[in-house]
Amino acid sequence: MRVLVTMAATCAALSLLALSAPAQQAPPSQTNDEIVVTGERMRSILRDFVGDISAPANSSDHQLARWDHRICTGVFGMTNRDQAQFIADRIAQRAFAIGLDASPPGCRADIVIFVTPDANALSHTLATEYRGLLAVRRDVNRHAPDLATLDNFANSSRPVRWWHVTDTVSADGMRIGEPSGNMMQTGGRAVRVFSPSRLRSAVRQDFDRVIIVVDARQAAGHTLSALADYLAMVSLAQLSPSIETASYPSVLNLFSGDRSINGLTNFDMAYLDGLYHAPRSAYSSRQQEGQIVDRMEQTLNQASPSPQAPAQPTP
Repeated sequence: MRVLVTMAATCAALSLLALSAPAQQAPPSQTNDEIVVTGERMRSILRDFVGDISAPANSSDHQLARWDHRICTGVFGMTNRDQAQFIADRIAQRAFAIGLDASPPGCRADIVIFVTPDANALSHTLATEYRGLLAVRRDVNRHAPDLATLDNFANSSRPVRWWHVTDTVSADGMRIGEPSGNMMQTGGRAVRVFSPSRLRSAVRQDFDRVIIVVDARQAAGHTLSALADYLAMVSLAQLSPSIETASYPSVLNLFSGDRSINGLTNFDMAYLDGLYHAPRSAYSSRQQEGQIVDRMEQTLNQASPSPQAPAQPTP
C-alpha cells in the first residue's frame, strides 16, 4: 500500500482547519429518530429508506457488499492525533456492534480517510493519478463504481465523498479459483463453494477497501462524534453518493443544517444491523433489501437502545 503512504504524506502536508470537538457532548436528541407510525406505513418507510440509500456493487451479480470479519481504519491529514484516533475508535465500536472486529494497531488500512481543506484537489488527484488505488481499471473479480460516479467523486462539492472497492468471492468466502470445495459455474467463471445450492448464488461481494475524503472546511463546526458516526455509516455500507435522506431520521442528514443530528440514529443502526444479517450470497440486492427491511422492522419495534459511544477527546 505504498500509494496510501504517499497520499497520506501529501494530505498531511496541507494546512488543515480544526474540527469542532467540545469536551462534553450535548445529550442525544430523541426527536430525529422518533417516527410514530405503525404497520404497513412503517414498513413502507423502511422499504423506501433501504432502497434509497443502498448501492449494489458494480458487478454482474448485483449484490450488496459488506466487510467480512475485520476492518482497519486509517485517518490521515489531521494534526490532532487524539481526534484521528477517536474517529478510528468510533468506527471500530460501531463495527463491533454489528459483529465485526477491528484489526490491532499497525494493521494495513482498508478504510482510508483523508481529511483536507482542499477536498476538490485531493479527490481530483486520486481520480486521475491514483486510479490503481480506486481500482478503476476493471478486473473480472474486483469492482468499483462506474466512470460517471468517478467523475462525481472528483468534482463533487459534497462535504464527504466515498469510494468502495469490492471483490467477488465464493459464497463461502474463498478467492475465485482457489482449489477447495465443489465447483460451480456462474457468469462464465469457475467458482468453488463448500455447499452449492439453488437457493443462493455461488458468489458474494466483499469490501476490499473504502476511500473517503472529508472536506475539513465544511466539516468544521460539527462535533467530532457526529462526524465520526457519519464516517462509520459510509465506511460499513456501500451507499449511493447521490442519496437524499431528508425524509428519514439519519446521520446522513448531518450536513443538511439540522443541528439536532448528533450521531447514528436508531434507523441507521437498524440498517447496518440488517445489512450484516442479510444473506450475503443472495441472487440480487432486492432479495437482500427485503431481508434488511424485515430485520429493521423487528429491531425498531423492540426499540433497542444504541450502544454507548466512546468518550470524546478534548481539542
